[in-house]
Amino acid sequence: MARRLVDAAGIAAAALRSAVRQARFSRDTSVDSAPLAAVYESFWAATQEQFFALLPDDPSGDWEAALEAAAPPWQGVLKWAALRLFDEAAPLDPSAVSCNPRRIVEARRNLFGTLDGRGPMGSRLFEALQLPSPEPKGTRRRQSTSMEPA
Repeated sequence: MARRLVDAAGIAAAALRSAVRQARFSRDTSVDSAPLAAVYESFWAATQEQFFALLPDDPSGDWEAALEAAAPPWQGVLKWAALRLFDEAAPLDPSAVSCNPRRIVEARRNLFGTLDGRGPMGSRLFEALQLPSPEPKGTRRRQSTSMEPA
């Protein structure tokens, strides 16, 4: 179970680092550059306490049941931490020289989608946590508009 939680966190941390690079830096900026490495490390520090709180007291128990119980709150922790750190690393501050609102908004939207299980990285995140894949956006709209009140 712990391995799956860590795998999911690694995917979320990589998505965060990629989103910050997309929002603030050029494509040829190394993900190992100091600012991006700092964001990546901050993510691990921000989620460490909640990680240990989710681990079961009895590690010899049914890990799949424990993961099923821990996955939704852990996904929420990852999402909250990644979005908060993104907003700190790539603020929408028009007075900042490096502020490109379009890039920042697009990068945040992509990060949000990944953390909600969309796209290749989002699918890997949800697979690691054994969470069901989200419905495609068009499916939800069609269902909600086709339902008639009782």
